[in-house]
Amino acid sequence: MKSLSQHIERKLPPLKLYLDDIECIVEKLRSLSPNVQIQAGDYRLDDVVDLVDIGAKVIRQLYLEINQPLITLRLVHYACILTLYNKGDVKAYGIFEEVYNYLQSKINITIRIGIAIGIVAWVLALCLLPGLTLAVWLTPFGKLDRVTRFFPALYVLLGVLTCFMFLAVILYWNFHTTLIPKKKVEAPSFWERNWNQIAVAVLIAVISFSLGWLSRFLPGPSGAPPQIKATPSPASSTSAQPK
Repeated sequence: MKSLSQHIERKLPPLKLYLDDIECIVEKLRSLSPNVQIQAGDYRLDDVVDLVDIGAKVIRQLYLEINQPLITLRLVHYACILTLYNKGDVKAYGIFEEVYNYLQSKINITIRIGIAIGIVAWVLALCLLPGLTLAVWLTPFGKLDRVTRFFPALYVLLGVLTCFMFLAVILYWNFHTTLIPKKKVEAPSFWERNWNQIAVAVLIAVISFSLGWLSRFLPGPSGAPPQIKATPSPASSTSAQPK
């Protein structure tokens, strides 16, 4: 009778890795076995540096494997999966934990927080617009000024929420496995890669803020322009007093 070898599988969220990260992981795996199988998409590579020769700016799928002991690392679109197929091998388990801890240190908490803030902004915007429309419908025509006085502040709030909403979309678009075949010091930053989308989000926020400021000069509910109360000067108030 022979017991079946148990395997350990660890899953992590999508990660953003660079060429030097893969080199570090492969070096750890080679301490167990010199032959590391590397596959990136449809390409089987002989070494990590061959990732540069693929010519892609971003690689979405990567597969690493060593035999005896069998350890695999799969970087897929929405997850990172590390598997050890022989739990009883103490040395392999130690390397397995080292690779897992290294990958865990690459988790970007900022992206998760940004996406959460964006989701809250979406919910607030979706609740604010119907609530504002309902308030206008239910308010008597002669008392609409009680509602419209808050329009400038609401326009500004919608502009800020829109900025966060677009930022969340940008972050979510980048929240998947990303392998950049360059050294970290040579790769473009997040702001450089997403400058166009960020500029659009900021432009929409500025337009919303401008509309809120201009809405102060719109005609009132009766169609008349807003009345500006003039403050009487001291000379005119003195002349108006009876002698």
